[in-house]
Amino acid sequence: MGGQHRRQAPAQRPGKARLAMLVDAGLIVACVLSAMLFVRTFIGQLYVVPSGSMQNTLKIGDTLVVSRLAAEFSTPYRGEIIVFRDPGGWTVPQERRESGIGHAMVSALIFLGLLPDQSSSDLVKRVIGLPGDIVECDASGRFTVNGVAVAEPYLYPGNRSCYFPFEVKVPPGSLWVEGDHRAISADSRYHRNVNDGAVPIGDVIGEVVAVLPST
Repeated sequence: MGGQHRRQAPAQRPGKARLAMLVDAGLIVACVLSAMLFVRTFIGQLYVVPSGSMQNTLKIGDTLVVSRLAAEFSTPYRGEIIVFRDPGGWTVPQERRESGIGHAMVSALIFLGLLPDQSSSDLVKRVIGLPGDIVECDASGRFTVNGVAVAEPYLYPGNRSCYFPFEVKVPPGSLWVEGDHRAISADSRYHRNVNDGAVPIGDVIGEVVAVLPST
């Protein structure tokens, strides 16, 4: 009797092999994009400092790494630097002028958190007062929170803590914020017409955890 011959498995067609490779590559890309989107949505994002209101702590053009987790799971504290959405009428958003494929690519990178959105109306300031705090600048220029003088070593050289008298009790669920370059910062002091100048905690995007200096 002749020997039995094993049947060989048919070779995979080149077209099917390429399709399988494309499917695998697509799954990898989808996983990477999903991970980036998760990081951008729940963990952190980038923000570019648009003005000199936080000098010299932050300089114009500095890129900030902003932690969303800090805003989600921790209570803001005095002295913390935060990025927050415009509570209403604080800024005029800048428009991006790109168009076509370039615009689509930039928008996608911003959406994924790989590029900061320089057209946004988000702001960066320092937390001075917490809910219920009484923030006051008296006629003599003494700056206090709950009656205690505030030491501010971070102020821009030559700046004073306050320039005109005011007294405010920070509303519940809100923060009183000011810039380190106090002489030029349009902050809570100048927006008393909405929520008495305070920023709702719900508008806080995150805490600044790192600074990437401008080149």
